[in-house]
Amino acid sequence: MTISELATLMNATEADTTAFVRCLSVWTSKGYSIEHAIERHMEQMNRFANAAATEDMKTLAVEAMYS
Repeated sequence: MTISELATLMNATEADTTAFVRCLSVWTSKGYSIEHAIERHMEQMNRFANAAATEDMKTLAVEAMYS
């Protein structure tokens, strides 16, 4: 499957899909399955959002993560 095809399936841009795949590769290179890599990635994104300095920053981080 190409990035373009995956982006279409995910209803995302090719750039966002490429970034997502690169993030997952960090986890899969450590031996995680794709499913666990996605879980770890989401945990990390939630930690980033929760560590944001202000409520405005948290809102921005969450919106960016789910847009």
